[in-house]
Amino acid sequence: MLSLVKNTFYSNKGIFLRELIINASNALDEIQFERLTKKNCLNNELIVRLIIHKVNKTLSIIDNGIGMTKADFVDNLGVGFYSSYLVAHKVILTSKHNDHDQYIWDSQPSSSCFLTTDINDQ
Repeated sequence: MLSLVKNTFYSNKGIFLRELIINASNALDEIQFERLTKKNCLNNELIVRLIIHKVNKTLSIIDNGIGMTKADFVDNLGVGFYSSYLVAHKVILTSKHNDHDQYIWDSQPSSSCFLTTDINDQ
């Protein structure tokens, strides 16, 4: 599937950044909706932050949106997420939904992926 995404959907490698920012923006939209329908949601400022780590040659995209459940990781990682393999050899996605544990998705295009509960989120 990854080679299909790489070779069919995208001719411009820079498109991955737009896709990941759209994913973060969608997560903000969803938490905003929850704030309107549930009273127990925090009312923090909504953010998307990009952090470039030049020494490590990594990019972190951080948002405080809805977060993903374990089922979301299995069922809902879409083309936008997989577009990151256009430029990355490894992708680590950490996410916490308010009603669930925090999970870490660790994957590489040439090998299996791993989904684990983040033991540091206690």
